[in-house]
Amino acid sequence: MPETLKKALHWAPRVLGTLFPLFIALFAFDVLGHGMGFWRTALALLMHLAPSSALAAVLLVAWRWRLAGAVLYAAAGATFIILFHGRWRGDLLPYLLIAGPPLLTAALLVLDWKSGH
Repeated sequence: MPETLKKALHWAPRVLGTLFPLFIALFAFDVLGHGMGFWRTALALLMHLAPSSALAAVLLVAWRWRLAGAVLYAAAGATFIILFHGRWRGDLLPYLLIAGPPLLTAALLVLDWKSGH
C-alpha cells in the first residue's frame, strides 16, 4: 500500500472523529433563547452536549487503540439507529447524517489498523 494512502487512512478517521462531535454540538444551541432561565438553560445545554462529549471520549480512545475505537464508534452509530428506528418513517437523511459518520469512522479505523500504520 502506498505511503500516501496509509497516511490518509491514518488521519481520515481522526479528522472525522474531531469534526463530527463539533457538528453534533451545533444542535445543542437549539436550547438557547427559549426563556427557560439560566439554570434550566444550562441543564438543557449540558444534556444536549452529552452526545458530543461521549463522542469526544471515544475519539480519545480511538486515537490510541484503533480497534477499541472502531468498536465504540460502530456501537455509537448502531445505538442511534436502534434508539430512533422508525422515527423518520423512511427518510434516510437523518440516519446518514447522524449514524453515518460514526460508522464510517469505525470502518476507517479498521482499515488504518489493517494497514499497519
